[in-house]
Amino acid sequence: MLTSLSFSKYHGAGNDFLLFDDWEEMFPESNGALIASLCDRKTGVGADGLILARKGVQSEFSMLYFNSDGSPAPLCGNGLRCLGAHLKSLGRVDRSCQVETGAGLLTVKWKKEKIFTQFPLIKQEGSFIDTGAPHLVIFSSDLEKENVLSEGRRVRSLPCFAPSGVNVTFIQLLAPGEIGARFYERGVEDETLACGTGAMAGAIAAARQQGWKGAIGVTTRSKARFEAFVGEEFWLSGPAVKVFEGVVNVAGVFQKTAG
Repeated sequence: MLTSLSFSKYHGAGNDFLLFDDWEEMFPESNGALIASLCDRKTGVGADGLILARKGVQSEFSMLYFNSDGSPAPLCGNGLRCLGAHLKSLGRVDRSCQVETGAGLLTVKWKKEKIFTQFPLIKQEGSFIDTGAPHLVIFSSDLEKENVLSEGRRVRSLPCFAPSGVNVTFIQLLAPGEIGARFYERGVEDETLACGTGAMAGAIAAARQQGWKGAIGVTTRSKARFEAFVGEEFWLSGPAVKVFEGVVNVAGVFQKTAG
């Protein structure tokens, strides 16, 4: 039985993750309660999600991703970029790598020190866009006035999106080729500072409504700016920062505090 776990803490534009090198597949991935406890910001380490770095079958690497409530998700765009940065820091990749995800085999690459991650476009029906995770994109005239928490929670649970629900991305057109974006993420059940799949979905929606081509800037709640590329393929560049490394006491995250 595992008593302690080593991890790295990363964030991509304020969207933060616990990343575990799980090359021998020892992490109990089916234990959603453990994952939720590790991600708890008061009694655990705290994060929006958890990443397991593993060996792949079709490629050298694979990524398993879990939301902070312990539920699995096929893809996290910011998480994939952070995993790429982590693999590069370990000396396991040079200028590019492919990673198996629940949304398919995707590429991470570096150009002039910028990290680019590839996204699938699984489905688009009107404002519903699945870029590895499903998003409903809502155009806003004033992002600052949006009640993202209450409206996101309402839309996320609409019967038409049952049983899994949907992520909700609010975007505002700022200038030609520039949008602002805010995100309500299912599985976190809160507004997050950034969301990679949401930024990509928002850029696709704006590009197709406005006829934009080439790079599209996406500024998030954290004031970080992504560059999205919408064309025959879909790419996003943005930050990936290692914050610290640590070891967590597995038993400790399950302890309940009184008072």
